Amino acid sequence: MTVKLYTATSNTSSRKFKKHLIENKIPYVEQNMDHESLTWEQLSEILLYTENGVEDILSLRSNAYIELIQQGIDFEELTLTELHALVIENPRLIKAPIAVAKNNTLIGFHEESVAMLKSKAERRSSFMEILKQFDMQEVIC
Repeated sequence: MTVKLYTATSNTSSRKFKKHLIENKIPYVEQNMDHESLTWEQLSEILLYTENGVEDILSLRSNAYIELIQQGIDFEELTLTELHALVIENPRLIKAPIAVAKNNTLIGFHEESVAMLKSKAERRSSFMEILKQFDMQEVIC
């Protein structure tokens, strides 16, 4: 499984996410959205695996979003084609990082969330280590 990682320049969470993938030897392909716009297919795939669709990926605090709202853009009324055009013009309209893997879209970097990217064997091993720690604490108490 290769993670598709969409990042932004000068984004701390993007750097943390990449570092986590490298440290855990998880293969990934990176696309910096500031340098290479999302394609229609990529945007569709990202949205396919979100819980709340467009609402999940919009950066509501970004200058781009605020300016578009002030211009009268109603994001709830946009078609996906119109949204895609806005994202191409304003890459910072979308949160970063965004990772797509295992039929999931992960938005932002949260260590607990990215644990699901590890293989089943690695997750089992980590769980066993935690259990061992609890066993040791029972002996100490």
